[in-house]
Amino acid sequence: MNKNKILSIISVLLCVALLFCACTAGSDDTTEAGVVTRAVEEESEAEAEAVSLEAEEISFYEVTDGDYKIKISPIYKSDGKTVVAAYIISVTDKDNKEVKADKFPMLMSIVAATNTKTAIALTKDKNKNYIKINSYADENGNLLVVQDSADANKNGKKDEYLKLTKVTNDEGSTHYLLTDTVIEIVTEGKNVYAVISGKKIKVDTVDSDNKKVKVTVEKQTASDKETASEKKKKATTTTATTKAADTNDKTKAYNQIILLKNGKASSTASGVTTSSNLVSITGGGDYLITSKTSDWHGIIKLEIGADDEAELRFEDVNISYNKGSIIQIIDSSDTTTDRSFLEAEASSDVLADDTLNDTMEDLSDRESAPNVSLSFPSGTTSTFTSSANVYSGVIYNESKLTVKGNGKVNFKATTNANNVICSSKSITFKNVSAYLQSAAFGVSEGIGGSRGIFSYGKVNLDSGSLTIETNGDSIRCTRFTQEDGTLTATSSACDGIDTESSISIYGGKATVTALQKSSFKVRRVNIQERWDNGERVSKKDCIREGRDDGFYIFGGTVRGESKKVSDYKMSPSQKTIVCRTVKKTKGSATEVKKAVKWKVGSLASSNNSCIKFLYSSSAVKRNEYNVTVDGSSKAYNWKWSNNHGACYVEYTTSK
Repeated sequence: MNKNKILSIISVLLCVALLFCACTAGSDDTTEAGVVTRAVEEESEAEAEAVSLEAEEISFYEVTDGDYKIKISPIYKSDGKTVVAAYIISVTDKDNKEVKADKFPMLMSIVAATNTKTAIALTKDKNKNYIKINSYADENGNLLVVQDSADANKNGKKDEYLKLTKVTNDEGSTHYLLTDTVIEIVTEGKNVYAVISGKKIKVDTVDSDNKKVKVTVEKQTASDKETASEKKKKATTTTATTKAADTNDKTKAYNQIILLKNGKASSTASGVTTSSNLVSITGGGDYLITSKTSDWHGIIKLEIGADDEAELRFEDVNISYNKGSIIQIIDSSDTTTDRSFLEAEASSDVLADDTLNDTMEDLSDRESAPNVSLSFPSGTTSTFTSSANVYSGVIYNESKLTVKGNGKVNFKATTNANNVICSSKSITFKNVSAYLQSAAFGVSEGIGGSRGIFSYGKVNLDSGSLTIETNGDSIRCTRFTQEDGTLTATSSACDGIDTESSISIYGGKATVTALQKSSFKVRRVNIQERWDNGERVSKKDCIREGRDDGFYIFGGTVRGESKKVSDYKMSPSQKTIVCRTVKKTKGSATEVKKAVKWKVGSLASSNNSCIKFLYSSSAVKRNEYNVTVDGSSKAYNWKWSNNHGACYVEYTTSK
């Protein structure tokens, strides 16, 4: 064999070897005995993940300045990416010795900071000194407010104070986001108070004398978390093959469940059993659900104890079924509640609404509940469609439920009886792009019964996007809170957001449309009346001392619109916002009202203010709408639609 042929063969072998190594290095998961390891983060490049400075990634960061190494906790804008300030936790010198406040005056203070995609820097003034930002924390050391010296909300007022919101990421670390909510600081004698939601909270200055803040910040973040600098170093030295098998906070081992044709499924994981059209999971843990069929028919049933946690991760899964809720999350600690309605078939008679309501109400009174996450990772789209003739929803839930991930998910109920999500506990949407649709959406005749979310707990939009299209109420719950993200909710026959106690919006964008009824409704009075009449309601929801019940807009852009066009005269047949007060004892001679307020930006009512306003009318031509507050007339930042018979209210912090 001549020399050229030998070289050619060697070249081919080298190419094959390199190709094999590249394929091995590119693998993002490993499988062993039904267990799959997945990267926890959703970015495609490990290096990009490791140096990411988003709030989802880190809570601690190390800044080097000469001989000093400065450990900080970044403070972000509400986008979770832009650093505006930093709390200095500790400082060490070149010999790794701790530096005290006498040598580093900014220790344990909040200072101005900025960031690029790969680094954070502490901002200095023209004299090369760190810029301290006046800040306050509560008596437990929780950071509450900072001065808006950088004019983060772009209103030209740098002397006002903005509220901080505390967020815990998926890895258990806490970080702070700066909101657009302006907080008043008042001094009374020797005490300083922050006025939040109408309440005065005693606060202390954040500086080296206030050691409670440092203790709280470090306690809220696991001590073994890597700093961003350490992650960056690790990313440059870790090979792709070892990355796949790594079990640090970038990967997680999932028990694998594979959906097959004809309603079958396969799994070797402990605690998972499969039968025709049913995957049954018992106990906590993390489960990865994938599919080898374009449309699987059946139920995913999770039974988990009140003190347990579980994550169901769906990757491009499409499930449809006509017999019961598709995802069923059961609190196995409760063995007495009759849940036979969950298995009702499509041919059964429509269940009485009270059957479900009574069960959900009983479960909502339980103080403990499992923690369950439905995860939809980046780049995936999953769809769940139920045609079951039941009230229990596409998802039936008895846990503290989080719907999360950077992927997309669709939940659809195609029968008039079925809700989309039914829950006895709280529901949080985080980062995910979720779409919910109930049957008869678009039909405006009659009263709809198919809701988007029906919860006896709180519904919270933390981030991401939530789109709801229903014939019944888009959201019916105890309390609704929006921290950020985008909400688009439309009801063709009922209310947009209908709560028992409160609607609070802190940021993001909310657009709520009701074609026939009210966009926003707080029905606080109804709970008390129902209790007095002997109906089945939770007494704990009747009278709450010191709770902020009512309608609040603290930030973001909020639009509520009512579109009924049947009445072209002044008859006020439709409202955009409804917020009622509560009496302690109905009909009693000693009626006592509890605090219920409404607040939009800086304009607030007195306690026990009842509002039912913004009626549909073609005769209204004004750009502003005046209401009477505490005996005097004040103007809202509302605008009216030019469409006949339609009205809307719109508020934004940018105005």
